[in-house]
Amino acid sequence: MTSFNMITKDMKISKMLAEFPQTFDVLIKASPHFKKLENKILRKALAGRVTVAQAASIAGVDLYSLLFELNKSINNLIELKQNLSEKMNNENLVKQKPEILNNISDDKIHQLDVRPVIESGKDPFQDIMAAVKELKSDGILLIINSFEPIPLYSVLGKQGFEHWTEIENNMFRIYFYKDEKIKQDVNPSKQKLSSKEVEYKNVIELDVRELVPPEPMI
Repeated sequence: MTSFNMITKDMKISKMLAEFPQTFDVLIKASPHFKKLENKILRKALAGRVTVAQAASIAGVDLYSLLFELNKSINNLIELKQNLSEKMNNENLVKQKPEILNNISDDKIHQLDVRPVIESGKDPFQDIMAAVKELKSDGILLIINSFEPIPLYSVLGKQGFEHWTEIENNMFRIYFYKDEKIKQDVNPSKQKLSSKEVEYKNVIELDVRELVPPEPMI
């Protein structure tokens, strides 16, 4: 029985490229977003941060199709059993727009368009964190970007924020908000940013230095 290596959705991009250099060509063919990885500084910023699943989402490519091609490239298989892609349907259920975002008044929304910042080659992380600090208890942060800032979901999620993402003409509108239940469950002491800021800053440089992304994100 022939054994073969396996790249999973949770594997870090840096680890994959280090162990299987040939996968770089697969990434480039999958999406032009991955060409940013040609930049050594950007690639280093990815180290230990972005997973294959996050990279696929940021680049807007089908995760399991990408996994299939990546695994095929490292195992030289003509056929690779796709026990991978059949899981996709269960992981892509469409969520309904949160009730809290329906009929919300404009004065409660703090809008931040980070596209100009990224296009100038700067990192919008500090601007985003400053906007978060300025939010009122019932305020909503609306970030506008040209790509989906997936690592930011985790960073703000640890501060009690939920998110809702809308896509229109390649523009991402991401709403960050808190509901009463979440506010009660969050420990105020955890809302201090400390090392979390550093963690996200490293990730977004990837996207932002274009990044990673230009997009975080890759």
